[in-house]
Amino acid sequence: MGSSVAMWPQFRTASKRARLEAARPLLDAIKEKAKHADAQLVSLRDHSYHVVQTHGLAQRRRMKPNSVGFQPSNRSGSGLIPAKCRKKLSDVAKSWFSLIECARACAVGRAHGSIGDEYEFQNMCVMNSDGQIPSVSAGMIEVFSLTCSHTNAALRVGGSDLPSDDPTISVNGRVSQPKIAEVGASLADAIENGIEWLILDSSIEEEHPEILDIITEADNVPMAIASAGSASTMVLKLSLIHISEPTRR
Repeated sequence: MGSSVAMWPQFRTASKRARLEAARPLLDAIKEKAKHADAQLVSLRDHSYHVVQTHGLAQRRRMKPNSVGFQPSNRSGSGLIPAKCRKKLSDVAKSWFSLIECARACAVGRAHGSIGDEYEFQNMCVMNSDGQIPSVSAGMIEVFSLTCSHTNAALRVGGSDLPSDDPTISVNGRVSQPKIAEVGASLADAIENGIEWLILDSSIEEEHPEILDIITEADNVPMAIASAGSASTMVLKLSLIHISEPTRR
């Protein structure tokens, strides 16, 4: 799974507010650098990960697929595309399930109150719409993915009995866990128990929503190389961030 960075000793007994204030100038500096056209998004993402972990504002935890939703602004606002999820499960079953690939999985904790409820509602609208992904019920989602959203949704499909005509993952026209288990133990285990996530504290989204944008945009950079086009997209996104802040805080 992904490498974990230990919390610095001085923050082990500190309050969350104290940890947030200590991290603030570091995260603000990252956000400022992201505004430049030549911003190295992958490097800034990695720096963000280091700051939140050393300041006790993130933790690594294995999450069952059904407890993970998607953050609606993920993938430059396109969120989750249901049609891709069953195909992704088929592709993974045929090519092998990689825990190394899943090491980049990152999510944000569910914020209390209206923000978390609104995100869950948006997840329910997408996942409950056309039967391509197992449905979501109120109170089910604990965290919202910033990366690996389609991978997690594919794992949710793998734990269902949704219709499928792919013999690699189905029996009698239905997705079958025993059939998938024949493909490989690691995929079967991930479907049953989930993958490990780096989970940012919900306070990061509440006070530094731009950090989430940096993470999602960096993850979308092909071959993990921050191109000039992606940086330009980030500059525009950060310049307009104040428009969405009222709904994210």
